[in-house]
Amino acid sequence: MKKNITKSYLFVTELVEEFNSMFHIEKIELKRFDEFKSRDYFKKKIDSNLNKTKGVYLFQTKKDGIIYIGSSGKVIDEETKSSQGIRSRILNGSSPYKLDGEFLKYIDSKSNNYSEKNYRLKNLEIYYYEIGDGIFTIPSVLEHLMIQVFFNKIGRIPKINRKL
Repeated sequence: MKKNITKSYLFVTELVEEFNSMFHIEKIELKRFDEFKSRDYFKKKIDSNLNKTKGVYLFQTKKDGIIYIGSSGKVIDEETKSSQGIRSRILNGSSPYKLDGEFLKYIDSKSNNYSEKNYRLKNLEIYYYEIGDGIFTIPSVLEHLMIQVFFNKIGRIPKINRKL
């Protein structure tokens, strides 16, 4: 049954509240980075320990709410995991976005009319969740569940996520 969706945005606090109400097995709490002006400023400010940390991260603006949900760290088997942590994934994202100077840039591909869009980094808030020993140990599973909750509430995926 399709819900009558009237909202066009969703904020991180609403997503986490909805997520936690649906999945009673483990509550998630997100940490936040904000107040950065450029990629270099952000690179200096973000905790270097996050380079080894796997998890999920979300981009939000005060105007548009959540614009992207991503994950870092691939699990191949118990012994083999990718080396890219949250910090390097955010800083070196090349698809579907990249941090360039004082902007987060992405390609908007609606209606096959490709155009580059920008968000100023100073308007961006980044939230993240570090994967631990709990029930959510595969970052992409948690990412997809969060996108599903977003989709259930809004009727689309976040702006910068191209597809799922």
